[in-house]
Amino acid sequence: MKNSLFAFIAFLGILLFSNNFTNAQTNDCCNDKTASCCTESAACCTTGESGSQLEDPKKDAVTGEAIPEGKAIEFSYLGKSYYFASEENLAKFKAEPIDYAKDLTCPIMGDAAAKETFVEHNGTKYYLCCEMCVKKFNKNPEDYINGGKKDTHEGHKH
Repeated sequence: MKNSLFAFIAFLGILLFSNNFTNAQTNDCCNDKTASCCTESAACCTTGESGSQLEDPKKDAVTGEAIPEGKAIEFSYLGKSYYFASEENLAKFKAEPIDYAKDLTCPIMGDAAAKETFVEHNGTKYYLCCEMCVKKFNKNPEDYINGGKKDTHEGHKH
């Protein structure tokens, strides 16, 4: 019985030691993102030393390509930040955001936005759910373009 208990404790010790050694190697890799281990394993550089997620590289909202650090053009659309590798891609986005932004909703009511129901404000197209929302948006666009104010459906029928 003593031998079994001793063997079990020794096994647990070895298991804990090997786990700590593996974590130390991963943290070394994550501190040096150019290390070869970062290219070998996606998990290697997805967490930092504290175990928190590292920031993903910014991707162009139009092309989906990674943007080199410090080169991204940031644009806020309905309270969400989008990134672009060029002014040309930003212009494409502003012309037809519904083609690039996922799950757009009406900034006034929160219902699904309709591609055919939109207004342009400061060179950017904003999609709404109905003509009643177009009128509300045109009265006070700044209330809605940053993803802030939402109205109720009271008296609002589609």
